Amino acid sequence: MDNIDKMIVDILRQQGRISNKNLSELIGLNPSSTLERVKKLEERGIITGYSANLDYSKMGYTTMAIIQIALERHNRAIIDKFIEHISSLSEVTEIYHISGQYDYMLKVYVEDNKQLQHFLIENLTSFEFISKTETLLVFEEKKIG
Repeated sequence: MDNIDKMIVDILRQQGRISNKNLSELIGLNPSSTLERVKKLEERGIITGYSANLDYSKMGYTTMAIIQIALERHNRAIIDKFIEHISSLSEVTEIYHISGQYDYMLKVYVEDNKQLQHFLIENLTSFEFISKTETLLVFEEKKIG
């Protein structure tokens, strides 16, 4: 990646819906060269897709939590079953495999603390291979970029 590719990635990270014309003006290339560079970044797997950033609070999800999870055992079958289970839960927006005393960290959005309690009891503590969890309530979220 050269400096122009880095500029393209930085701009698209902040303004994913920018037009090719406006992008080309910001980086100082003609529109066809800009489009070619973006396509190459996509083909190389550097740009993997485009998504919408959501304001969960405006959708009624006013409680955000980070949930750390330790698995009882670590083998491929259990991990695959765990990931399949967690991926099916609409409250979970991000899953991280982490090091340390916990194995996974989830980012979860729910309507309120009562729904969070229900989520924890029904979806996590009932899963047979989870040995412990720790839930952290998030008071404020700031996105960078």
